[in-house]
Amino acid sequence: MFFWEIIHENMLYILLLMWTVMIVHDWFKIKIPTQLVFLILWIAITSLGFETPNELKVLSALAIIFMLFSAELWWHNVPHFITSIIKNIKVAVIAAIGPWVWAFVFSNLWWWNMQEAIVLWAVFTATALPFTIWVLKEFKMMKTQAAHTAITAATADDIIATLVGIITSILLWSSLSWKSDYSHVFFEIWMVLWFFIFIYILHVLIVKLKLLKNVNWNVLTILIFWWWIIAIWEGVFHIHYAIAALLAWVLITPEFFKGSTLLSPDFLKNKNDIFANASEKLTASSNYIAPFFFVYLGSNLDLSFLIETPIILVSGFGLFLTVVIFQFISAYSSWRWRGLNNKQATILGFAMSPRDVVAIVILDMNLAYITNEFILPSVILAIFLLNITATLWMKWANNLSEKKLKISS
Repeated sequence: MFFWEIIHENMLYILLLMWTVMIVHDWFKIKIPTQLVFLILWIAITSLGFETPNELKVLSALAIIFMLFSAELWWHNVPHFITSIIKNIKVAVIAAIGPWVWAFVFSNLWWWNMQEAIVLWAVFTATALPFTIWVLKEFKMMKTQAAHTAITAATADDIIATLVGIITSILLWSSLSWKSDYSHVFFEIWMVLWFFIFIYILHVLIVKLKLLKNVNWNVLTILIFWWWIIAIWEGVFHIHYAIAALLAWVLITPEFFKGSTLLSPDFLKNKNDIFANASEKLTASSNYIAPFFFVYLGSNLDLSFLIETPIILVSGFGLFLTVVIFQFISAYSSWRWRGLNNKQATILGFAMSPRDVVAIVILDMNLAYITNEFILPSVILAIFLLNITATLWMKWANNLSEKKLKISS
């Protein structure tokens, strides 16, 4: 009976419903992202009074780790990853300026306090890398120049947002706890900088000295190595587990494995490749774990509470409008740095709009500094609207392209 004492009865209903939804979604080939399906479904279920068990938050944390793994950065090695970010840093910075500044401005205009405005400033700097990749894949835009730029720029934005989120957390905590003593602040920031230096040095040592050449790699050993890195980085450098997960999988490169040397997603086509097979299996596993994040996210947005508290609807919709408008303007205006034409710049503007995992992680890192109970549901509502809008925009852009092809042919 020990199992039944640990697992809340409602968790069994959640698992059953999740699997049913996934089967129906795949069977009928529904053209709506599964992320949005689970988010919409759990907003509705929560609004009907369904009690969400506490265990779901733990599973949501696990889902975040696997979602950041499935962001498909595993064809990079660390130097290539850093080079790609540097190459697209102008696009990333310009694309981040709009939501970065205007989320802060909106928060102040809405009379949220300065600490809360600073937190939302950091939250909306982050893009939705897994969600963006899914939408681009679904609408067959992955091979476009705008998609390549969007993915790398979104990755760079997530790294920038991570740094902003970490530093924000350190500074806010210091201002509340340490008053005028900023030695701890400088130490924490110094550790963050060394964290990125450490990643590069570790990669060079492992590859050049072939420290892992005798390891018998399989799915289990790769998972153990991956989780060990996450635990060390979180414990030593105080890096949030989700950010450590993203960068740990950048560190774990095909170069570590026999017969896995291609720095391209095409290496996954090699069925005799150990790393390719392990990556494919872990990605498939993440598809069954990732929904827990969106279920947990949806469980924090109760429509009945929104109806009783219209200020959340107004603030959430206002936050959404502020971010989406200035995100598109800033991302679109960065086209000249990558030589994109008007159409590609438009796709880039759409692709940079979604928000999900990293934004919520940064919010969670700084949740202690948010005292207004209306902010969390407002942020979730804004993210929900951003993701729906991005999906509709990309579908419209895809349909427009298909129509032009039919006319030209």
